[in-house]
Amino acid sequence: MTTEDRYLNTKEARKFLGDMSKATFYRNIKRGIIPRQKYLGNTPVWKLSDLQNIELQDAPVSVLSSRPDNQPMPA
Repeated sequence: MTTEDRYLNTKEARKFLGDMSKATFYRNIKRGIIPRQKYLGNTPVWKLSDLQNIELQDAPVSVLSSRPDNQPMPA
């Protein structure tokens, strides 16, 4: 198994995508930015190669995550 074939659980996938909050992570799945999970038994997993192909910089900033400094977005 190569590194790209590795499966990540929810916590690992969120960390890989920049410590994304759980709410933002699932919101991005719902909006089609992140691929839907597959299951190994009852555990949701994502293929590392699928996450590596995500173009987060093309998504609107408000979709990706909240601002880390808790400051409002500039108008």
